[in-house]
Amino acid sequence: AGICEELRHVLEEDADLSCVCVCRNLQTALRQVPPLAPQVLIMDVNLPDGSGITGTSRLKQLLPDTQIVMYTICEDADQIYRALEAGASDMVHDADAKQFEITTDPAAFGAVVEALAKANIVTQSAELSLVADLMVPLTEAGPVKKIVDFMEALEDIDDVQNVYSNADFDAKLVEA
Repeated sequence: AGICEELRHVLEEDADLSCVCVCRNLQTALRQVPPLAPQVLIMDVNLPDGSGITGTSRLKQLLPDTQIVMYTICEDADQIYRALEAGASDMVHDADAKQFEITTDPAAFGAVVEALAKANIVTQSAELSLVADLMVPLTEAGPVKKIVDFMEALEDIDDVQNVYSNADFDAKLVEA
């Protein structure tokens, strides 16, 4: 099975998720996706008949409330800095993975994504996420273990979709 079928299968295993459409090329996506108005769209960067980045830009104009996730690896730091100039507030480079993580204010998100697209920068994903303004450092294994156990218990509850924390600790403390 191809990636589309595997992704559809994974999504449909969760009773709260459904895959409403699978498109194997850009033109089909531009024609079939807008009337469906999905909450989330997973877009491949390289499509047989065009750029997934271009398609994402066009679909985002038609579906501003749809969250679009894209995948690829970016290696050109100079182009990423253009995203910072467009409103991104932070950038982290993972040299091993040959990629960058860009953080921005939600109000500047669209401008940053657009600046990346205009600079022909391929993105692995573009999404909004909750990030704590104030992190609480934890240095003892006991409290860290309790927080991790509590968060895992919350994640196991069917009605809980996401769990966020402002706890800042070394992962080695969990293993202790």
